[in-house]
Amino acid sequence: MRRKTVCIIQARTGSTRLPGKVLYKIGDCSILSLVIRRVALSKAVNRSIVVATTHRGEDDVIAALARSEGVGLYRGSERDVLDRYYQAAFQWQAEVVIRITSDCPLIDYEVIDRVTEQFLDAPDVDYASNRIIPSYPKGLDTEIFTMDALRQAWQESQTAYDREHVTPYLYRSGRFKLLNILYETDLSYLNLSVDYETDYRFLLALYRHLNGEGNSFTLSDILKVLKVQPELLKISQKDGVYERFLFHGRGGDLQINPLKDDSTGDTGKEFDRRDGHS
Repeated sequence: MRRKTVCIIQARTGSTRLPGKVLYKIGDCSILSLVIRRVALSKAVNRSIVVATTHRGEDDVIAALARSEGVGLYRGSERDVLDRYYQAAFQWQAEVVIRITSDCPLIDYEVIDRVTEQFLDAPDVDYASNRIIPSYPKGLDTEIFTMDALRQAWQESQTAYDREHVTPYLYRSGRFKLLNILYETDLSYLNLSVDYETDYRFLLALYRHLNGEGNSFTLSDILKVLKVQPELLKISQKDGVYERFLFHGRGGDLQINPLKDDSTGDTGKEFDRRDGHS
């Protein structure tokens, strides 16, 4: 029997780097609404979505937005995001939890399905992600773990860092069986998330070229646009990204069609979380 899977999207308005960014507009909706709508396209999620925000009054707007999008809502601690996740998962009786952050407006439903499928097909895996050893662009981050593993982390995690960032205890403690999902081409140098104003301007420009796809575009569509208009990368990407992308295109190893995944298991290599206590 398939285990009950719930996708929890953490969101708050109090980002230190770009306050209120989840309410910025992309197209005709907010970043958070776009995240919700794209996650809802995932077959694995099957519209079982909960937005987990804080009790702070400034996040009432997040609560209202979640209700208007017709998804679940949980409000909890601002700093102890691990507790916020656990309580939301417990309230919605999750057996498996998919973690998505609200600063990833181009999150790919096909990637969510791919990570989830490999997790569910792997015996005894507690935690899977496409970011333990990065190969996907930042902004397509997908984590999935069992409720039992989340409960254990919630009970045992002691450091403020682990409580704020939710999952480090799962992949660093050595107490869980891990699965890493790799993309065949290393695109981890690309950033499709919103951390700074320049990231927002880049995604606005990129989205205008994707709008003909509605909200059903995928990583393949994004790569097609960037291959034709790589100069968009100059808006926000770090030094060398534009040149590296061009090199990939010339060398023929930049794939624009869906790729078969590879995976690695049982690795505890740490990866950086950008999302703070969203």
